Amino acid sequence: MSGQSPAVTIVIPAYNEGDAVLPGRERIVEAVTLPYELLAVVDDA
Repeated sequence: MSGQSPAVTIVIPAYNEGDAVLPGRERIVEAVTLPYELLAVVDDA
């Protein structure tokens, strides 16, 4: 991002899916064109 305030916050909740977060993040980075912040909450209990 270029230092702009985020227009949206994207939350990725992942329960026992820690390995799936990175590929999901990559798809978001490719698809979202407006300023955003990304929050991944991983619980590999």
